[in-house]
Amino acid sequence: MSDHDQRRLTLAMSGRDLMTIGIFAAIYLVLYYGITMFGFLNPVMMIATLGLSVVVGAIPFMLFLARVKHAGMVFLFTLIVALVCLVLGFPPVAVVLLIALSVVIEVIQAVTGYRSRWAGVISYIVFAVWYAGPLLPLYYDRAGYFSSMVANGRDEAYTRRLDEFLSTGVLVGYDVGVVVLGLVGGVIALNLLRKNFERAGLA
Repeated sequence: MSDHDQRRLTLAMSGRDLMTIGIFAAIYLVLYYGITMFGFLNPVMMIATLGLSVVVGAIPFMLFLARVKHAGMVFLFTLIVALVCLVLGFPPVAVVLLIALSVVIEVIQAVTGYRSRWAGVISYIVFAVWYAGPLLPLYYDRAGYFSSMVANGRDEAYTRRLDEFLSTGVLVGYDVGVVVLGLVGGVIALNLLRKNFERAGLA
């Protein structure tokens, strides 16, 4: 098979590619919700579990990137995650942010030819920015954010403590933290999954 034919084949989404996208999106979502579900214990735990999920989430995401060979795979992975989050009540701004970040990641991967491990780390740092998305309404509709929580059955005492805890300073610190934790998670995942990247032929 010529190089031209091989290049043309990589542009088509195969059934195996779709299965890979679905499997890793499911793994990522299970880990995300498995960790963050404990955030409902108290406001501090909410921030702590979100931070932990940033680090842990790097493993399935980076392992997925090791199997990405062409455009569209990251976008579909992210779209699945975004739709699930939307159905489960995440604010639309978080979903829009997640999809927008996937486009940036697609560009990073395309420019580096889907062959760079460190481009994978950078891609995960970009992806980690979405963790700030669920709390973005607190900057422009704080009252509406907490009233919707109560309307959806959340304990009023918990939402009151959360309102007191999530000051502007805490929110800004959290937003910066997700970027830092994205880097930490990406580097940890890169070292844990180095053999998988080498097996995939990534430089």
